[in-house]
Amino acid sequence: MKAIHFSMLTVVLMFAAAGCNPDRNGESKNVETQAAVVDTASVAPDSVSPEWNSQLDSMLRVAATAPQDTNLAELYFDIGEIYINFDYEKAKEYYLKMRDLNEQLDWNKGRHWFINGFSVLLARQSLEDSALIVLQHGLEWEREINNKKWIVETATVAGQIYNVKEWYETALQYYMEALPLCEQLDNPDLLGRLHAEIGKIYIQFNQFDKTLEHCEKAYALTPENLDVITNLARSYFYTEQYEKSIRHFEDALTLCKQQHNEYYAGYIYYQLGSLYLKIFDIDKAEKHARQAKDISEDVDFPDVYLASLIILGRLEEWKGNTVLSENHIKEALHISIERDNAEGQLECYKLLAELAAVQHNYRQSNQYWNQHDSLEFAMDNAKSLRAAAEMEAKYETEKKELEIERQQTVISRQQMLRNVLAGGVAVVVLIALMLWYMLGLRNRRNRALTELNDALAGLNSALAERNDALAEINTTKDKFFNIISHDIKNPAVAQRDALKILVQSAARWDAGRLEDYLNGLLETAEDQVELVYNLLGWAQLQTGRMVFLPAPFNLANGLRSDISLIRSMAEKKNISLTANVPADAVITGDSNMLATAVRNLLTNAVKFTSAGGTVALDVARTGTDSTAPEYTISVSDTGVGMTADQIDSLFRLDSAHSRPGTADEQGSGLGLIVCRELIEKHGSALHVESAPDSGSRFWFVV
Repeated sequence: MKAIHFSMLTVVLMFAAAGCNPDRNGESKNVETQAAVVDTASVAPDSVSPEWNSQLDSMLRVAATAPQDTNLAELYFDIGEIYINFDYEKAKEYYLKMRDLNEQLDWNKGRHWFINGFSVLLARQSLEDSALIVLQHGLEWEREINNKKWIVETATVAGQIYNVKEWYETALQYYMEALPLCEQLDNPDLLGRLHAEIGKIYIQFNQFDKTLEHCEKAYALTPENLDVITNLARSYFYTEQYEKSIRHFEDALTLCKQQHNEYYAGYIYYQLGSLYLKIFDIDKAEKHARQAKDISEDVDFPDVYLASLIILGRLEEWKGNTVLSENHIKEALHISIERDNAEGQLECYKLLAELAAVQHNYRQSNQYWNQHDSLEFAMDNAKSLRAAAEMEAKYETEKKELEIERQQTVISRQQMLRNVLAGGVAVVVLIALMLWYMLGLRNRRNRALTELNDALAGLNSALAERNDALAEINTTKDKFFNIISHDIKNPAVAQRDALKILVQSAARWDAGRLEDYLNGLLETAEDQVELVYNLLGWAQLQTGRMVFLPAPFNLANGLRSDISLIRSMAEKKNISLTANVPADAVITGDSNMLATAVRNLLTNAVKFTSAGGTVALDVARTGTDSTAPEYTISVSDTGVGMTADQIDSLFRLDSAHSRPGTADEQGSGLGLIVCRELIEKHGSALHVESAPDSGSRFWFVV
């Protein structure tokens, strides 16, 4: 059974209160535990314990009369750590009071505490980017003062926040920066926690051997740490060492009972249920899953409760109790939707589809599979956007490094020229002194200088050619990254801001204005979806991930849904769309690739045709071979047309650019490039005929 993913940060929440106490004899607060509360699901206000209320009241009374010294700054930090669990604005107020007092006292230790505490608060408010800005500035300062322990702690918090953003490679870079520094410190607990975090990251890359390596190192350093023991047990599970996994889970369970830690006990029972399900020990799997369900229901741990329901649903399905299994899975689906747990929803849709098929309800099964596939596609798109954002950030960093390297090269070249000039002056002086008795060598020296000048001229020419080639490569690369950074990021940011306005103003708007606003958002989203499709298609073609699978298929059937979709788009612009596709046209090719190419051509035609115009799709048989007929597929329009220069730049990534459509539709310029490459996969070529104000015609033969 596929494991249900939920953040371990939620599991560690119960350690927050103990971990945030000041280390009176040490150098810093326990920022490692503090980083564990980065999870955006905070404790609700009504869940604050009486002990917290009593402790908070006492601390506030002391703070009201305390002198302005480092003890008060530390007290402000402790108050912020309590408020962070139920009142973000109050927590922010006391963290900022601490920051101001730190600056007044010039207290570096307090500055370090503020950097980590305030970044955790921002992350808990889903402001991960702002939190990372605070941490990056803090790291620069800590590197300047060369405090290795602080660098390790701050880099670890940054890595955990990048982990929450699912920028796993960047998170690993921060952990690896911290690791050699941490190894130089005499702090086994800090080093053990860092190895545990690195082990978790390698799970995301499916590198379970490295996960096991770091988890074993963490366990050797901190054998009494629940999180470390549990992660070691999980690493044995991933490497199929099930007996060791069970033993360590049971050790962790014993430690939970000693510490009266019901939260973590529920999580471990769920892990044991998953493990026994994996090795088909049905009785133990059911026993532990039910224990996890009961505990998580008592202590309000919905992620474990959800996962336990799915295990029980799978077990009941195996036992043939389809109705009971369906009840468990539907309850799990309801919880996963409420908590926006996409992985849980995927697993529930899959299991419900299987149960419906077992009951011969194939229509319902198909609906569940459609919901599963739609959600999976949305998750893949979100993952692609996160990868694009991470790639953009790395590109900007590399670009800065290349600029620094270029400037250093220019400086070195200037220094070399100065040295050459100084040497030339020395030679001239020497020649002047020796000229009276070296006249016989004049001609030979002149020839040597001429050859040197020719060599320098050749060198300059070669450098100019190399710079031109590099400029062309950079132009192509910049075009691609501009598409990612501008055409994807800017509409996404605009949509986010528009949605914020909608949330703030929806209650005041009437139905007509609200409908107009939502229609505008929908049109923007449709443009962005088209861009993402084209970008993903181009990327798949370039990386070889789009597999060419030719087979005979009926062209009319293959294009029916796309023609219907484009016709709706055309009608919105008052454009007439005609489609002449023979009902018996059977083509051998990749149906998905050809449908994508025709759909992009039709969309492009509608985009650049004004109201009252026409767009036509014509398919005509042109070959004479009855066993393997050829068909010419053409898309023509009465739109704005193109000049010869515009046609020449259509299929070049370094010069392709998107013109707005007749209704200001936006794009990236990739659509036609993708079309051409899809058609070339079929051994054909895309042809263009167009003139300004005379429409365009695109056609190819398959």
